[in-house]
Amino acid sequence: MDIYFHNRQRRYSVDMAEFEADCRAVAEALTSLFGSDKKRRGEHEALCQGELSCVLVSNRRIAELNGLYRGIDKATDVLSFSLEMKDEEGWQLGELYISVERAAAQAEEYGHSLRREMAFLFAHGLLHILGFDHETPAQEKVMFGYQNKILDEVGIKR
Repeated sequence: MDIYFHNRQRRYSVDMAEFEADCRAVAEALTSLFGSDKKRRGEHEALCQGELSCVLVSNRRIAELNGLYRGIDKATDVLSFSLEMKDEEGWQLGELYISVERAAAQAEEYGHSLRREMAFLFAHGLLHILGFDHETPAQEKVMFGYQNKILDEVGIKR
C-alpha cells in the first residue's frame, strides 16, 4: 500500500518518520492478517494495491470537516473518507484525518503515549475506510478485535 502523509498542524511536534513507520507497520500487519482470511480477500486486495492519504490536522480543522461532512459541529479524533475507487493502477482507498490535538488529550486521558494513540487512530480510520464500523456491539467486537490484534502485532502497547 502506498500511504501519503501530510502534517497540516503546527501545535504539536510529531516525529513524522516514526509516525509513518508505525502506520506502514499497521497497514502491513492488517494486510497480512486479511491475506490469511478467505472472507477478507477484497480487503486484502485493496490493501495490497491501494493508495491512502493520511493528514494530521488541528482540532479547529477537524471540527470544520466534521461539520461539513457529518453535520456534527465539534472536533473528533479521526475522520475517514472512503473512496473505494479501483482503476488500472489499483485502489484509491481514501483519506484519513487525525487531530493531533485530540490524540494528545486522549493519550493523556488513557495513560499511554501519543505514539500509541496516533497508531490506534490510524488503525481505526483504516478499518473504517475498509468498511468496518462499530455501531452495534457485534460490529464493535470485530473492529476493536482487529485494532487490538494489529497494534499488539506491531508492538505498540498501552
